[in-house]
Amino acid sequence: MPWSRGSLLVALLALHIPFAKADTVIVDTTADDSNASTCSLRDAVTYLNIPAATRPASHGNGCAREGEATTANIITLPYKAAAYVIDAGKGPIDIDTSIVIHGEESTAKVPASPFVWVKASQAFRIDGPPLTENLGSVDAQLDMDPASDTGTIGDRHTSTVLPYFTGTTVAGETLVCLYAKGPATDAKNLLINTVLSDPVGAWSLRSSVPFDTGINVVSVVTGGATCAAELLPAVTPDRIIKVSVYEDSAVKFSMVDFVGCGASNLPAHMVSANVIPAACGTPVPGSKGGVFYTNETLELESVAVRGGSADKGGIIYVDDEGILNAASAALLNGHANSGSAIYMERNGLLLSRALIAENRDAAEAVMIASGSLVSGFSSSNIENVTFHGNDGYALAVNENVKLNALTIIDNVAGAIAFSGTDLALEASNVHVYNSVVSGICSGVPAAWPTANAPKFNMANSSCQFVDPSNTVNNGNLVAVADADKSCYEDTAGMLCPRDFDDDGVTDFYVPRYLPTLVPGVDPADQFSGLINKGSIGEIMSACPGQDQRTSNRGQAGRCDIGAIEFQFINERVNAGNFLVTGRFEQTFAADLVEGSDEELYLPANASTICPVILPTAPLTGVAESCPWLSQAPSKGVVKLTADRKGYFYQSYSDFHGFDTFRIEVTTTASRLNDYSHPASRTRGILATISSEPESGAVSDGVLDDGGAFDWLGLIGLGALLSHRRIRRGASRA
Repeated sequence: MPWSRGSLLVALLALHIPFAKADTVIVDTTADDSNASTCSLRDAVTYLNIPAATRPASHGNGCAREGEATTANIITLPYKAAAYVIDAGKGPIDIDTSIVIHGEESTAKVPASPFVWVKASQAFRIDGPPLTENLGSVDAQLDMDPASDTGTIGDRHTSTVLPYFTGTTVAGETLVCLYAKGPATDAKNLLINTVLSDPVGAWSLRSSVPFDTGINVVSVVTGGATCAAELLPAVTPDRIIKVSVYEDSAVKFSMVDFVGCGASNLPAHMVSANVIPAACGTPVPGSKGGVFYTNETLELESVAVRGGSADKGGIIYVDDEGILNAASAALLNGHANSGSAIYMERNGLLLSRALIAENRDAAEAVMIASGSLVSGFSSSNIENVTFHGNDGYALAVNENVKLNALTIIDNVAGAIAFSGTDLALEASNVHVYNSVVSGICSGVPAAWPTANAPKFNMANSSCQFVDPSNTVNNGNLVAVADADKSCYEDTAGMLCPRDFDDDGVTDFYVPRYLPTLVPGVDPADQFSGLINKGSIGEIMSACPGQDQRTSNRGQAGRCDIGAIEFQFINERVNAGNFLVTGRFEQTFAADLVEGSDEELYLPANASTICPVILPTAPLTGVAESCPWLSQAPSKGVVKLTADRKGYFYQSYSDFHGFDTFRIEVTTTASRLNDYSHPASRTRGILATISSEPESGAVSDGVLDDGGAFDWLGLIGLGALLSHRRIRRGASRA
């Protein structure tokens, strides 16, 4: 049965796209070839574009049905060390039907997604089935209402299964009988609705019976006393027209990454595949979407896109009827004249748990060009998103937008460019909550309407967020990160930048418990910056249930401001590794950063105050926050490194077996004994050392150079956002 836009949206939000019949195809070549022996990505789409009713079990282009899918047409991209290529000479891949394109991760310790190298000026064009036949000119006696004509107005193509029709008849209240015959060869011409015309003979009605996909014949009969249930051949209609009903397409990409022109900071597996993105050059005037063009529904889940260039929408362009739902996505290095990452013609955007960073050239990274709404939407919603390092503004928005739990930092032109004629009115439906808005705002109203007042933000004064729940950025916003990924040395910055995959791009900013906070006083009652400063007791401004990393919010009863919620560590951290000879060495930051956001807290002059050999009881006075052992090892000794920021274990002699110890450390959060966390002034690091001196097996945790070593497994960008990668190293118990 054909989809209405509303039902399509419901299915989209449920991450489920039903089909009457669905097939699975597995791509078996990375080349953009078309031959009978291999199935390329382009071939797979071409195969599934064939209507299900006439789709063969195999196709001459090398693709075949691998099995019937239960819910959706699926294209599977197995992980390969090489890039799947979309060649420049072949243009974009046209998707005319609903498809899920899903990647299978590698089996490495740090899994990677399959990736597509876009050499063409565009990768995918998603605009539904081709509608080439014009089914008639405007007819006063019987025509499809323009509001139902979702193709080109006047061509009588629609994706609406219950379309409206209009017409005229003789003056007076005349009975109008409307009939429709579906595309099936045995279809009957059945009554679909009736109405009385108005005094001048005009009428309008909506079909009460869903239309079938394909060409339907619609007839009108007027002037009778009654309407028969079926239009018989002996009755001559006043007018007959043809109407084409097609399905809206919903296309989903999952666990697949993309590389286009201008991409930088590529992950190691892409570099190893000899992916060398070209420079973008000047965008072609009028070009739309450097990687994706859609006038249908496009969903991105656990996808990272680097690069792409177009006049509008360096990475993604969404046309008048399009919908974009991007979750756990990263959009980087797009180039455009407008909307370097995303360009939306209308409000049909759902953007969550995403990173929008280092997009170039345009006046804004995300542009919503109009305040008008796509059918089924009451507003565009952007939440749990980090914007940083973009040329221009992070966002340019009109009416009907809700921004919630964003972190907007260090964008060249500013934070948000507001526009629209009625932002001072409640009807503008613009809302900003629980966000870090660093950088200027433009186009703000003289006064925000009370119902739409931005709340619980830390923002630049130019944004004029005057509700008392807001605070003004005091300038000490971003801390300087240390090599160990903590911000221990910076005592003022309220956000710690984290680049977990070491690609030179900050993945998100973690709110900090500053070391200057006073113990015994609720941090929310001090100028603690962002922690526990979010919405409380309000429905409209409520924080999302999870943050950009899918970590739970509101552990203290109130959420934190920004895209990231501070995560406490559990009562202990598990650490440890194999020991062959010498010593096992580790930084405290490596232990604490994995699985939490806590930072080590040491007393001033720790290198002289804290003893090298860890004591077996807590110290007092100025040495109160020095590390100590609550469980001592039996086969070796644990000492602090010279700077006291790490520790090492050294065995008394070679041994087979295990040794265990537990170190208690103070963190910037534990020292406050915050009521939102189990009452404890320290965090325990439980280390189990496995010694196999005769095996010769050297582990990652054993150092040859004697320096402190961060043995955390590094994770990929897309995984960082969606928590779909397997982490190595310390984990919360």
